[in-house]
Amino acid sequence: MRDLSAKVGGSVATRTIIAGAMFFLALALAFPQGNEIGLTKEELASAPGIALAQAGLMTAESFTSSEHIELGYLLYRPEGMSAKGLPLIVYFHGSSLRGSYAEALKAFSLPSYLVRRINLPAIVICPQCPWNRYWGELDVTLSELIKKVMAEYAVNPKKVILTGHSLGGMGTWVIGAKLPELFSCLVPLSGEPYETDLSRLKDIPVWAFAGEREPELEAAEKNAVDALNK
Repeated sequence: MRDLSAKVGGSVATRTIIAGAMFFLALALAFPQGNEIGLTKEELASAPGIALAQAGLMTAESFTSSEHIELGYLLYRPEGMSAKGLPLIVYFHGSSLRGSYAEALKAFSLPSYLVRRINLPAIVICPQCPWNRYWGELDVTLSELIKKVMAEYAVNPKKVILTGHSLGGMGTWVIGAKLPELFSCLVPLSGEPYETDLSRLKDIPVWAFAGEREPELEAAEKNAVDALNK
């Protein structure tokens, strides 16, 4: 996985939260079925921003938007911490997990680590993209869901992180550009910035990653990174 490093910014605390999330996202891309990796407690404890305390609570929820689109999603809340003022991480999955059963998301990528006795100091929501839809088509529904969770848990509006891989990485670029006022930073992984108005991301830190074995995708993300850094 290659770090394309576009405009990494924000406070030390924000970068620590991102680094903690990225530790598990990077592992998820290398080992898609994350609950079979078998990391030791020492390896997990070395990740910045991660506490091996009692596991946080992850539940499957449902939301219906003003456009009458129903989204299932996973909601993660850390154990033993007040949610007020915590960051919010929004994670978009890849294309193979589209559907209408949010519980299925628990077996892969970031959610699989959050159900394995890992206490991440953040609220996390993992929406499930419906069949035959793309993240970029769901901007109104996603905006309403994110604002709902932000209000319910009084999260820090200056620490709202959008991330995702593959189809979700593409969605990170597109939704980030459509809703730049919502996010403090973007972390797309192996996601082509397809149909993304990069001019709308000029004030948002972006930390982009691409696999070295995906040269066309890497080139597309690097071009976007270079454009943002001009």
